[in-house]
Amino acid sequence: MNWLNLHVPLMRHEKVADCTPHQRGVWISLIALCADQENGGLLRDATKWRDEKWQRMAGLCKADVDAPCPLWKAVVGHIEVWGYPKEHEKKMKRMRAQSKAAADKRWGKHLTVLRREQG
Repeated sequence: MNWLNLHVPLMRHEKVADCTPHQRGVWISLIALCADQENGGLLRDATKWRDEKWQRMAGLCKADVDAPCPLWKAVVGHIEVWGYPKEHEKKMKRMRAQSKAAADKRWGKHLTVLRREQG
């Protein structure tokens, strides 16, 4: 997704309010990374990432993510991000599929050939 739709009540949730500003910043960075990857709020194998990869992927230090926080947690080697807008991601994927189907219906094989040419 190219943008995030975070509802204000989520940002004002007690779980968020109880965290430090630094933790909230880390959380927003994690949500942004998840949105970029469209991964449903689950960063697969992320507990194994080295500091350099965290910096490159999310602009965070490994220590930031390894620190305990109620806004994310390690689950069997993955990082699960609380509050990620999963339903919005599903909606975007559904809308993309509908748009592709409509374009295919309208443009047919011309669009298929163009997609192949673009790689």
